[in-house]
Parts: sequence; C-alpha cells; structure tokens
Amino acid sequence: VLPGNHDFYEEGKEKLWPVFTEYMKEGLLLLLDECRRYECQAGEEVVSFFAAPCFTKHSDTNQITWVIDRTKNPAHYNIGIAHGSIKGISLDLAQKDLYFPMTMEELKATGVDFWLLGHTHVPYPARAQKENPVFFFSGTPTPDGFDRKHEGYSWYLEIDEKKQISMQQFRTDGFTFHEIEKVISNENDIKDLLTIPGNNEQLYSLVKLKLRGRLTEEQMTDLLQTLGQLKQQLMWLMYDVSEVKLHISAQHINQHFSEGSFPHRLLSRLAVEDEDNQSLQLAYSLLEELKQ
Repeated sequence: VLPGNHDFYEEGKEKLWPVFTEYMKEGLLLLLDECRRYECQAGEEVVSFFAAPCFTKHSDTNQITWVIDRTKNPAHYNIGIAHGSIKGISLDLAQKDLYFPMTMEELKATGVDFWLLGHTHVPYPARAQKENPVFFFSGTPTPDGFDRKHEGYSWYLEIDEKKQISMQQFRTDGFTFHEIEKVISNENDIKDLLTIPGNNEQLYSLVKLKLRGRLTEEQMTDLLQTLGQLKQQLMWLMYDVSEVKLHISAQHINQHFSEGSFPHRLLSRLAVEDEDNQSLQLAYSLLEELKQ
C-alpha cells in the first residue's frame, strides 16, 4: 500500500497512516511509507519494490530519482511503485505541474523492470499488449464522478522467469455515473424510465436525468410517481422536469374554462392555429397566474 497525494504520509498519532499501521495485520499488508527498497519473498523468488510515496498533496518534483543510483539485482524482480502524473498521458489541466510529474524517460532511467503507478484514473496501457510496458496505471476500481465516462478496471499481471509480463485487464464492480436526456410523450415513455440506466446495476448507479416533452395532467401525476419509484431503485437520482410541459388539449380547455369565455375562446383558437404550441403554453400560463 503506497500513500498518494490525497492520502500522503504524515507523522502523528491522529494521522491516517500511523492509525492504519496500528490496525494493519502483519504479513498481509506492506506499507510503503519510505523512499527505499523493500524486499519480499514470493515462494523461492525475491521481489524488490522501489517505493516513491507522497509526503505532501502537491509537488512539482517527483519522488523517483533516488531509484536511479540504487543497485538492482538482476536475479530479483525489480518493481517500482510510485504516485504521480505522466507528461502526455495524465490530464491534470488545472495544476499540471503540481502532481509529482514524471516522464517516460525518467521512468526508463531508473532501471527497474517496470513501474506500477497511481494517480491517473484511467488504465494505461488502454488494453493488454505483447511488449512489456514501462509502467502501468491500473485506473480506479470504480469511476468517481459524472465527468468520468470510463468503467472501473484493474490489471492482473503475471511475470515469468524471463521477466516477460502476461497482462489481463478486467472490469471491477463499482458505481456507474449516467447523464441522461429523454423525450417523453405518453404512458409507455413514462414506464420506460424505470429501466434507467438500461442495465441490471441500478443499485450502484447514480443518475442525472433531464426530461422534456408534453404530458396530460394525469400523465404528469404518473410521471412524478414513477420518478419517486425510480429514486428508490437507484443509488442516487437528480431529475429536471422543467421542460416537461402540460399538453393542453381541447378536452383540457373545456374542463378548466367556461365555454364561450374569453380564456376559452383564446385557448381554443391557439390550440388550432399554433402548431408548435408555444403561444398556447404562454397564454395558458398567464391565465393560470391571473386565476391566482
């Protein structure tokens, strides 16, 4: 386990990592909290981890340069583990030089067999390949916001005696984020909302839903009930129905305005002449305000 920039290592009784160490079961986890080599036995093989943890949230200098001058035993598996951004790959647009930036050339110069890196939330390489990559980003086991359109991934890596890597990328269970816009105009459209986001993982789905269209009063009531039901099915739901307008039919006009009255005559005429319904909607809204 390597401290990164959002959970960087700090000394102190109440700080994260000292508490983590207190509860950590020895032999099951190894905390890489120093810039040094850690040796582990894996059967008959020795794995040397060259660790580059973070001790601050931001830095314009990476933590890997110490590895260059350290001896690497060619009989060991020499693996670097670090946290930081990679020029040309990590998209740290706001503060691109403050996340322990590394370059491909710097990583190669360290002389380890390969690097395992954290920070960038999408996997690198994008998929399995034949040649050993210089480094891997596992990505995150789950996306963490509506701006993350990718799914959660992890790498499974096997290294043979010739230090060739067999790599397999697989999707991990986790949250999914969806921004959905839909046009609704009838009962079937309303019923279909209950299938959002279109898979069997509703319990772990967070959804922003924007609706537009025209519905009758009865359908409006049905819509709100359906959205309440959908909210119970999803992990989280935020919906916008501001563009769902009332369908003003001749029947609706007859039910709400006296026949022969000015509002009745005005709305009835607009219902016939106004193809896009905008003038009818505006007139109806103004008349409803006058009623109040």
